[in-house]
Amino acid sequence: MTPWVSISACGTRLLKYWKHLPPTKRQVTSAVMSVFDPLGLASPVITGKCMLQDIWRSGIDWDETIEADAHKKWLKWVNDIKKLASIRIPRCISPGHTEGELHVFVDASEKSYAAAVYWRIKLSEHESAVSLIAGKARVAPLKVISIPRLELQAALLGARLASSILTEIELNVTRKIFWTDSRTVLSWIRSDPRSFKPFVIVWPNGGTTVKCWRWVPTKLNVADDATRDPPTHFDETHRWFHGPDFLRKSEENGRRKPVESERPTGRRSCTTLTLVNKEDSQVVPNVSRFSSWTRLLRSTARVLQAIDLFRVKRKVNALKHKRTATKTSSDQHGST
Repeated sequence: MTPWVSISACGTRLLKYWKHLPPTKRQVTSAVMSVFDPLGLASPVITGKCMLQDIWRSGIDWDETIEADAHKKWLKWVNDIKKLASIRIPRCISPGHTEGELHVFVDASEKSYAAAVYWRIKLSEHESAVSLIAGKARVAPLKVISIPRLELQAALLGARLASSILTEIELNVTRKIFWTDSRTVLSWIRSDPRSFKPFVIVWPNGGTTVKCWRWVPTKLNVADDATRDPPTHFDETHRWFHGPDFLRKSEENGRRKPVESERPTGRRSCTTLTLVNKEDSQVVPNVSRFSSWTRLLRSTARVLQAIDLFRVKRKVNALKHKRTATKTSSDQHGST
Protein backbone atom coordinates (compact mmCIF):
# COMPACT_ATOMS: atom_id res chain seq x y z
CA MET A 1 0.00 0.00 0.00
CA THR A 2 1.36 3.41 -0.96
CA PRO A 3 2.13 5.70 1.99
CA TRP A 4 0.51 8.57 0.14
CA VAL A 5 -3.02 9.30 -0.98
CA SER A 6 -3.69 11.45 -4.01
CA ILE A 7 -6.72 13.71 -3.98
CA SER A 8 -7.37 12.73 -7.60
CA ALA A 9 -7.77 9.15 -6.38
CA CYS A 10 -10.65 10.31 -4.20
CA GLY A 11 -12.74 10.93 -7.27
CA THR A 12 -11.81 14.47 -8.30
CA ARG A 13 -11.07 13.85 -11.96
CA LEU A 14 -9.70 16.29 -14.50
CA LEU A 15 -12.29 18.13 -16.56
CA LYS A 16 -11.18 18.26 -20.19
CA TYR A 17 -14.50 19.35 -21.66
CA TRP A 18 -16.40 22.64 -21.89
CA LYS A 19 -13.14 24.53 -21.70
CA HIS A 20 -14.08 27.40 -24.00
CA LEU A 21 -17.83 27.33 -24.65
CA PRO A 22 -20.18 28.09 -21.75
CA PRO A 23 -21.69 24.82 -20.52
CA THR A 24 -25.37 24.24 -19.89
CA LYS A 25 -27.00 23.88 -16.53
CA ARG A 26 -27.19 20.12 -17.06
CA GLN A 27 -23.47 19.85 -17.84
CA VAL A 28 -22.44 21.95 -14.82
CA THR A 29 -24.62 19.85 -12.52
CA SER A 30 -23.14 16.64 -13.92
CA ALA A 31 -19.57 17.86 -13.46
CA VAL A 32 -19.98 19.21 -9.93
CA MET A 33 -21.87 16.13 -8.73
CA SER A 34 -19.20 13.82 -10.22
CA VAL A 35 -16.67 14.99 -7.63
CA PHE A 36 -16.59 12.19 -5.06
CA ASP A 37 -14.66 13.18 -1.97
CA PRO A 38 -15.85 11.14 1.04
CA LEU A 39 -13.02 12.32 3.32
CA GLY A 40 -13.54 15.97 2.48
CA LEU A 41 -9.90 16.46 1.49
CA ALA A 42 -10.97 18.85 -1.26
CA SER A 43 -13.40 20.81 0.91
CA PRO A 44 -11.74 24.17 0.08
CA VAL A 45 -13.06 23.70 -3.48
CA ILE A 46 -16.64 24.13 -2.23
CA THR A 47 -17.00 27.02 -4.69
CA GLY A 48 -18.28 24.57 -7.32
CA LYS A 49 -21.39 23.82 -5.27
CA CYS A 50 -21.86 27.51 -4.47
CA MET A 51 -21.68 28.27 -8.18
CA LEU A 52 -24.21 25.53 -8.90
CA GLN A 53 -26.56 26.98 -6.29
CA ASP A 54 -26.38 30.40 -7.97
CA ILE A 55 -27.16 28.80 -11.35
CA TRP A 56 -30.22 27.07 -9.92
CA ARG A 57 -31.31 30.31 -8.30
CA SER A 58 -31.18 32.08 -11.70
CA GLY A 59 -34.02 29.86 -12.95
CA ILE A 60 -32.57 28.86 -16.34
CA ASP A 61 -33.64 25.61 -18.01
CA TRP A 62 -31.60 22.41 -18.04
CA ASP A 63 -30.23 22.85 -21.56
CA GLU A 64 -29.66 26.61 -21.45
CA THR A 65 -26.10 27.90 -21.32
CA ILE A 66 -25.02 29.63 -18.14
CA GLU A 67 -24.53 33.39 -17.95
CA ALA A 68 -21.22 35.20 -18.41
CA ASP A 69 -20.55 35.70 -14.69
CA ALA A 70 -21.28 32.05 -13.97
CA HIS A 71 -19.00 31.06 -16.86
CA LYS A 72 -16.07 32.92 -15.26
CA LYS A 73 -16.66 31.10 -11.98
CA TRP A 74 -16.91 27.84 -13.92
CA LEU A 75 -13.52 28.31 -15.61
CA LYS A 76 -11.89 29.16 -12.28
CA TRP A 77 -13.41 26.09 -10.63
CA VAL A 78 -12.21 23.81 -13.46
CA ASN A 79 -8.71 25.23 -13.05
CA ASP A 80 -8.81 24.64 -9.28
CA ILE A 81 -9.95 21.05 -9.77
CA LYS A 82 -7.04 20.38 -12.12
CA LYS A 83 -4.56 21.53 -9.48
CA LEU A 84 -5.82 18.91 -7.05
CA ALA A 85 -4.44 16.05 -9.17
CA SER A 86 -0.85 16.79 -8.10
CA ILE A 87 -1.57 16.93 -4.36
CA ARG A 88 -0.46 13.97 -2.23
CA ILE A 89 -0.84 13.72 1.53
CA PRO A 90 0.37 10.98 3.92
CA ARG A 91 -2.01 8.14 4.73
CA CYS A 92 -0.61 7.52 8.20
CA ILE A 93 -1.82 9.99 10.80
CA SER A 94 -0.27 8.44 13.91
CA PRO A 95 3.14 6.86 13.19
CA GLY A 96 4.38 4.97 16.25
CA HIS A 97 1.96 6.68 18.62
CA THR A 98 -1.09 5.16 20.23
CA GLU A 99 -2.68 8.25 21.74
CA GLY A 100 -3.24 11.85 20.81
CA GLU A 101 -5.66 14.77 20.73
CA LEU A 102 -8.61 15.42 18.44
CA HIS A 103 -8.96 19.04 17.31
CA VAL A 104 -12.04 20.17 15.38
CA PHE A 105 -12.25 23.56 13.65
CA VAL A 106 -15.60 24.97 12.47
CA ASP A 107 -16.50 28.11 10.56
CA ALA A 108 -19.20 29.59 8.33
CA SER A 109 -19.71 32.33 5.76
CA GLU A 110 -22.73 33.65 3.89
CA LYS A 111 -22.47 30.92 1.24
CA SER A 112 -21.17 27.85 3.08
CA TYR A 113 -20.10 26.32 6.38
CA ALA A 114 -17.41 23.74 7.10
CA ALA A 115 -15.60 21.62 9.68
CA ALA A 116 -12.13 20.05 9.74
CA VAL A 117 -10.87 17.36 12.14
CA TYR A 118 -7.16 17.02 12.96
CA TRP A 119 -5.14 14.46 14.89
CA ARG A 120 -2.38 15.89 17.10
CA ILE A 121 0.38 13.70 18.52
CA LYS A 122 3.19 14.84 20.78
CA LEU A 123 6.67 14.24 19.36
CA SER A 124 8.65 15.96 22.10
CA GLU A 125 8.16 18.36 24.95
CA HIS A 126 8.02 21.37 22.63
CA GLU A 127 6.93 19.87 19.29
CA SER A 128 3.86 18.07 17.97
CA ALA A 129 2.67 16.66 14.64
CA VAL A 130 -0.76 17.48 13.21
CA SER A 131 -2.57 15.62 10.41
CA LEU A 132 -5.91 16.12 8.70
CA ILE A 133 -8.27 13.19 9.27
CA ALA A 134 -11.35 14.44 7.44
CA GLY A 135 -13.21 17.57 6.49
CA LYS A 136 -16.70 18.45 5.42
CA ALA A 137 -18.19 21.51 3.75
CA ARG A 138 -21.80 22.28 2.93
CA VAL A 139 -23.54 25.01 0.99
CA ALA A 140 -25.74 27.38 2.98
CA PRO A 141 -29.50 26.86 2.49
CA LEU A 142 -31.34 28.85 -0.17
CA LYS A 143 -33.35 30.49 2.60
CA VAL A 144 -31.27 33.32 4.02
CA ILE A 145 -29.92 32.46 7.48
CA SER A 146 -27.94 34.76 9.74
CA ILE A 147 -24.20 34.21 10.14
CA PRO A 148 -24.47 33.23 13.85
CA ARG A 149 -26.97 30.50 12.96
CA LEU A 150 -24.73 29.24 10.17
CA GLU A 151 -21.86 29.22 12.68
CA LEU A 152 -24.05 27.09 14.94
CA GLN A 153 -24.73 24.73 12.02
CA ALA A 154 -20.98 24.47 11.48
CA ALA A 155 -20.50 23.61 15.16
CA LEU A 156 -23.12 20.89 14.86
CA LEU A 157 -21.44 19.60 11.69
CA GLY A 158 -18.08 19.44 13.47
CA ALA A 159 -19.52 17.60 16.47
CA ARG A 160 -21.19 15.00 14.25
CA LEU A 161 -18.07 14.58 12.10
CA ALA A 162 -15.90 14.00 15.17
CA SER A 163 -18.40 11.49 16.52
CA SER A 164 -18.37 9.58 13.21
CA ILE A 165 -14.57 9.49 13.12
CA LEU A 166 -14.31 8.14 16.66
CA THR A 167 -16.88 5.48 15.78
CA GLU A 168 -15.09 4.30 12.63
CA ILE A 169 -11.44 4.69 13.68
CA GLU A 170 -9.94 3.22 16.84
CA LEU A 171 -8.10 6.15 18.35
CA ASN A 172 -6.96 6.60 21.91
CA VAL A 173 -8.08 10.19 22.40
CA THR A 174 -6.67 11.94 25.46
CA ARG A 175 -8.87 14.98 24.90
CA LYS A 176 -11.15 16.62 22.33
CA ILE A 177 -11.07 20.34 21.60
CA PHE A 178 -13.50 22.18 19.34
CA TRP A 179 -12.44 25.55 17.94
CA THR A 180 -14.70 28.32 16.65
CA ASP A 181 -14.16 32.01 15.93
CA SER A 182 -17.76 32.87 16.86
CA ARG A 183 -18.20 34.14 20.41
CA THR A 184 -21.96 34.06 19.88
CA VAL A 185 -21.89 30.29 19.34
CA LEU A 186 -19.74 29.86 22.44
CA SER A 187 -22.23 31.86 24.50
CA TRP A 188 -25.12 29.75 23.15
CA ILE A 189 -23.32 26.53 24.02
CA ARG A 190 -22.46 27.71 27.52
CA SER A 191 -25.83 29.24 28.38
CA ASP A 192 -29.07 27.74 29.62
CA PRO A 193 -30.87 26.31 26.53
CA ARG A 194 -34.26 27.16 28.00
CA SER A 195 -33.63 30.85 27.34
CA PHE A 196 -33.32 30.44 23.56
CA LYS A 197 -35.57 29.79 20.61
CA PRO A 198 -36.06 26.23 19.25
CA PHE A 199 -33.43 26.78 16.51
CA VAL A 200 -30.75 27.14 19.16
CA ILE A 201 -32.15 24.58 21.58
CA VAL A 202 -32.03 21.72 19.05
CA TRP A 203 -28.32 21.10 19.57
CA PRO A 204 -27.14 17.52 20.09
CA ASN A 205 -23.73 17.82 21.72
CA GLY A 206 -22.22 14.93 19.75
CA GLY A 207 -20.31 13.73 22.78
CA THR A 208 -18.94 17.20 23.52
CA THR A 209 -19.02 19.18 26.73
CA VAL A 210 -18.93 22.89 27.42
CA LYS A 211 -15.27 22.66 28.43
CA CYS A 212 -14.38 21.19 25.02
CA TRP A 213 -15.21 24.42 23.18
CA ARG A 214 -12.67 27.18 22.72
CA TRP A 215 -12.33 30.40 20.80
CA VAL A 216 -9.75 30.95 18.06
CA PRO A 217 -9.09 34.07 15.94
CA THR A 218 -10.44 33.95 12.41
CA LYS A 219 -6.97 34.16 10.87
CA LEU A 220 -5.96 30.98 12.75
CA ASN A 221 -9.16 29.08 12.00
CA VAL A 222 -8.30 26.61 9.23
CA ALA A 223 -11.99 25.83 8.62
CA ASP A 224 -12.24 29.34 7.20
CA ASP A 225 -10.29 28.07 4.15
CA ALA A 226 -13.22 25.82 3.20
CA THR A 227 -15.81 28.61 3.31
CA ARG A 228 -14.15 31.01 0.87
CA ASP A 229 -12.53 30.97 -2.54
CA PRO A 230 -9.61 28.52 -2.82
CA PRO A 231 -6.20 30.14 -2.31
CA THR A 232 -3.88 30.69 -5.25
CA HIS A 233 -1.29 28.24 -3.92
CA PHE A 234 -3.28 25.26 -2.71
CA ASP A 235 -0.89 22.31 -2.46
CA GLU A 236 0.19 19.68 0.06
CA THR A 237 2.04 22.35 2.09
CA HIS A 238 -1.13 24.32 2.71
CA ARG A 239 -2.28 24.61 6.31
CA TRP A 240 -5.56 22.87 5.43
CA PHE A 241 -3.70 19.54 5.39
CA HIS A 242 -1.47 20.18 8.43
CA GLY A 243 -3.51 22.43 10.71
CA PRO A 244 -2.53 25.80 12.18
CA ASP A 245 0.96 26.43 13.47
CA PHE A 246 -0.08 26.91 17.09
CA LEU A 247 -1.15 23.25 17.33
CA ARG A 248 2.44 22.17 16.73
CA LYS A 249 3.59 24.14 19.76
CA SER A 250 3.26 23.31 23.43
CA GLU A 251 0.61 24.76 25.73
CA GLU A 252 3.15 27.15 27.22
CA ASN A 253 4.03 28.57 23.80
CA GLY A 254 0.76 30.33 23.15
CA ARG A 255 -2.05 27.77 22.96
CA ARG A 256 -5.35 29.62 23.12
CA LYS A 257 -7.40 29.36 26.29
CA PRO A 258 -11.20 29.22 26.30
CA VAL A 259 -12.98 32.54 26.60
CA GLU A 260 -15.29 33.34 29.44
CA SER A 261 -18.96 32.63 29.05
CA GLU A 262 -20.93 35.50 27.53
CA ARG A 263 -24.54 36.10 26.63
CA PRO A 264 -24.60 38.74 23.90
CA THR A 265 -27.75 37.43 22.25
CA GLY A 266 -29.53 35.58 25.03
CA ARG A 267 -31.92 36.91 27.63
CA ARG A 268 -30.77 37.06 31.21
CA SER A 269 -33.13 35.41 33.65
CA CYS A 270 -34.15 37.43 36.69
CA THR A 271 -36.24 36.36 39.68
CA THR A 272 -38.30 39.05 41.44
CA LEU A 273 -39.79 38.60 44.91
CA THR A 274 -42.67 40.89 45.95
CA LEU A 275 -44.13 40.98 49.48
CA VAL A 276 -47.73 42.16 49.91
CA ASN A 277 -49.65 42.54 53.19
CA LYS A 278 -53.06 40.99 52.76
CA GLU A 279 -55.79 41.51 55.32
CA ASP A 280 -58.30 38.77 55.94
CA SER A 281 -61.70 39.69 54.51
CA GLN A 282 -64.96 38.26 55.74
CA VAL A 283 -66.99 36.18 53.38
CA VAL A 284 -70.41 37.70 52.62
CA PRO A 285 -72.77 36.29 53.68
CA ASN A 286 -71.48 34.72 56.87
CA VAL A 287 -72.53 31.09 56.43
CA SER A 288 -72.09 30.32 60.12
CA ARG A 289 -75.24 32.35 60.91
CA PHE A 290 -77.55 30.07 58.91
CA SER A 291 -78.90 26.78 60.21
CA SER A 292 -79.54 25.23 56.80
CA TRP A 293 -78.51 25.43 53.15
CA THR A 294 -82.04 26.42 52.10
CA ARG A 295 -82.14 29.46 54.39
CA LEU A 296 -78.72 30.54 53.05
CA LEU A 297 -80.00 30.38 49.47
CA ARG A 298 -83.19 32.31 50.27
CA SER A 299 -81.29 34.99 52.14
CA THR A 300 -78.76 35.35 49.35
CA ALA A 301 -81.55 35.61 46.76
CA ARG A 302 -83.29 38.37 48.73
CA VAL A 303 -80.03 40.30 49.04
CA LEU A 304 -79.45 40.07 45.29
CA GLN A 305 -83.03 41.20 44.60
CA ALA A 306 -82.54 44.18 46.88
CA ILE A 307 -79.32 45.10 45.07
CA ASP A 308 -81.12 44.96 41.72
CA LEU A 309 -83.93 47.16 43.06
CA PHE A 310 -81.43 49.71 44.36
CA ARG A 311 -79.74 49.80 40.94
CA VAL A 312 -83.04 50.30 39.13
CA LYS A 313 -84.10 53.00 41.57
CA ARG A 314 -80.76 54.75 41.11
CA LYS A 315 -81.17 54.75 37.33
CA VAL A 316 -84.74 56.09 37.61
CA ASN A 317 -83.64 58.91 39.91
CA ALA A 318 -80.81 59.80 37.55
CA LEU A 319 -83.23 59.88 34.61
CA LYS A 320 -85.70 62.10 36.54
CA HIS A 321 -82.89 64.46 37.48
CA LYS A 322 -81.85 64.71 33.84
CA ARG A 323 -85.39 65.48 32.68
CA THR A 324 -85.82 68.12 35.38
CA ALA A 325 -82.57 69.80 34.37
CA THR A 326 -83.63 69.81 30.71
CA LYS A 327 -87.04 71.29 31.53
CA THR A 328 -85.53 74.01 33.71
CA SER A 329 -83.13 74.95 30.92
CA SER A 330 -85.94 75.20 28.36
CA ASP A 331 -88.02 77.38 30.72
CA GLN A 332 -85.12 79.76 31.13
CA HIS A 333 -84.72 80.11 27.35
CA GLY A 334 -88.48 80.72 26.99
CA SER A 335 -88.56 83.46 29.58
CA THR A 336 -85.77 85.31 27.84
